[in-house]
Amino acid sequence: MFGIQQSMQWIRSGPVRADLRALIGLSWPVIMARLGVTLMGTVDTIAVGHYSANELAYHGLAWAASSVFLVTGIGLLMGVQVKTAHFMGSNDLGAAARVARRGQVYGLQLGLVSLILLVMAAFWLLPLIVTQDIANGARDPLIVYGLMMPVYLMTMAGSQTLEALGKTRETLIATLLANGVNLIFLLLLVPGVTLPLVGEVRGAKGAALATFAARLFQWVFVSALLFRYSPLMREGLLNKPVGDPSEAKEQRHIGFAAGGSLFIEVMAFAALSFYAGRLDELTVASWVIVLNYATLVFMVPMGLGAGASVLVGRAFGAGDGEAVSRMAIVALLMAAVLMAFICLISFVFAVPLSRIYSHDLTVQHSVALAIALSCLFFIPDGVQVVAASALRARKDIIWPTIIHYLSYGVIMMPLGYIFCVNLKGGLIGLVWAVIIASWISGPLLLTRTLRLNHKMTTQLQSRV
Repeated sequence: MFGIQQSMQWIRSGPVRADLRALIGLSWPVIMARLGVTLMGTVDTIAVGHYSANELAYHGLAWAASSVFLVTGIGLLMGVQVKTAHFMGSNDLGAAARVARRGQVYGLQLGLVSLILLVMAAFWLLPLIVTQDIANGARDPLIVYGLMMPVYLMTMAGSQTLEALGKTRETLIATLLANGVNLIFLLLLVPGVTLPLVGEVRGAKGAALATFAARLFQWVFVSALLFRYSPLMREGLLNKPVGDPSEAKEQRHIGFAAGGSLFIEVMAFAALSFYAGRLDELTVASWVIVLNYATLVFMVPMGLGAGASVLVGRAFGAGDGEAVSRMAIVALLMAAVLMAFICLISFVFAVPLSRIYSHDLTVQHSVALAIALSCLFFIPDGVQVVAASALRARKDIIWPTIIHYLSYGVIMMPLGYIFCVNLKGGLIGLVWAVIIASWISGPLLLTRTLRLNHKMTTQLQSRV
């Protein structure tokens, strides 16, 4: 009882309440923006799923392959958000402008490399790892997603800059408007239409082209917001950075660590999609739906992690060790509470959710069971996302990467193949592999956070 009373007093304390308000104020627009990003994929999945289960399989595999580059690219750009937060904490707008300029260049470079590799994968890699029919159906959508990469990664670099500056509502507006553009094009292209220079477009290819149009609109909108931010423009946003080379090096190193973590995680999930592709179209379609819903859920802790990264980064840049530790704990508690609520909603409404995605009864039954089972990994997965973001914001970049490679690369990828293919567990086998990996990653990253907090507290006490 005493422990509970202590905890309640801590939560009611002035600094914690202020941190909670700041976290919510920064995070809710980011969460909504991240949900908006995923909602675009969700609407695509629903539209294609009701059009054809086979087309949904093609759409899912193309999206899974492109998401490896998309999510990894976002991770590689994470240094933009972290370093901008650091420099805002130390009130150095000139350095923040240099970070933003480098972010745009990095985004373009990463997007062009992604484009080349995805086109190569469409023609040569997919036929080697899935059935020939599925590879043929996924090829054109995958090429379209590749063409989208330069625009999208430059958009993400600009969004991370705006979020670090506290302009989270503006990025939310950009995402919502982009979703509107996507919906309009989905209604036109998914049922089937013939376009000049493109030919017949329908199903998965139509959804991919709709997403491309929406991302192009979002890039224009975010770029306009960024270039209209006068403090950065006055500090030379459009000029070539001439600051200390160590700035660029540290920015890249943060991105390498975050990109490495996200790469192995998204690659592992893409591998699970390919395992499903070794079975049949219905298994792929069911997994695509479960993965899309899990990704939608994942955006909540991801947005919360972005808010935590900004606040922890500012406290770190200001040299306030006590605020760094306190903010990390507040963010982790908030993540656990939100994910517990999502688990309850998902479990209760698993059947209605499955009906939203598809009219196929076989797919509905498999998806409903898998969504209910997925509730076992939502909480640890949410905790690990927020913990990793807070750790990187305090320059602890190695351990999150190691833990992610262990959990998702060493453990989840082989387990997914064993459970799904060797033991013939299919969709449910894939979900169990995710559950095991999440219950390794979440507790390990939580332990790392608590360890650093204890170390920082000890150092502060020794100075008194």
